[in-house]
Amino acid sequence: MSKVHTALAFPYNGDLTAPYLVEVAYPFFDEIVIIEARETLSGNKKPQLYYKQNVSKFRKFKDKITVLLIEAFPPRPPDWEPYIGMPQNEKDSWFREFYQRDLAQVYLAQKHKHYILCCCDADEIPNPQHLHNLRERYSEFDEPSFFGMEILYYNAHWKVKDADWTLPFICNDKYKKQLHAIRIGQPNAPKTILPSGGWHCTFFFSIDDIVRKLESFSHRDIDSDCIKDPKYIKDCILNGKDILSPLRLESFRGDTTLTRHLTPLPETLRHLHEEVVRAQKK
Repeated sequence: MSKVHTALAFPYNGDLTAPYLVEVAYPFFDEIVIIEARETLSGNKKPQLYYKQNVSKFRKFKDKITVLLIEAFPPRPPDWEPYIGMPQNEKDSWFREFYQRDLAQVYLAQKHKHYILCCCDADEIPNPQHLHNLRERYSEFDEPSFFGMEILYYNAHWKVKDADWTLPFICNDKYKKQLHAIRIGQPNAPKTILPSGGWHCTFFFSIDDIVRKLESFSHRDIDSDCIKDPKYIKDCILNGKDILSPLRLESFRGDTTLTRHLTPLPETLRHLHEEVVRAQKK
């Protein structure tokens, strides 16, 4: 077998978490593929590319970074429907998201006969314990393995209790399904789960950037004025309420060392937590 290329890929939509994901991944992968488009998933033109705006945060990792730029999304095919019942008003935004994600697979297949790909979003940070010796574990990923991640909310002081996030995955070139199809999977289909798989850093943004995310990502049904009210968002952050549902979050506010989490946070994520808490106080 020719050399196996290892890569981590994620779509970049301005997430504060992205440089921290790259820092965690850097020692374990040959290449880090960042995919960005000139418009948001909701179809709005960006005033500036997020990667260009934040390039200094990625500078020390640039020898492994490849940026794939989407100048313009292709039009959505009229009959495109990845699953039955997708709301009509969300089809364009989800088509853009799936197209952006799948581009990493197209790129790697053109360059490498054999590869291992870790596919995640910028706010999904895998536990490094699962990233060692990937090349020697090639056959382990003939079928996807999914990271069972803790769901942290706003910062490391809050998490969703008794729940795992299992959308990010790792697979090799032998698995031919498109990345978006692997990610959304089939309802109730069995998954190979990597336990203590990492951290889904949900809404790790300043309040202004939470509003921007709500206006720009694929879930068009929650782009509403009441949810985007900065006072409402601030109250949710301070009191451990999910901005999207009545769910109450589990508190770690008294854990000043950030060691009580099910999966102890590495130093990189502690720095991320500190940065996002500062941003949310502004």
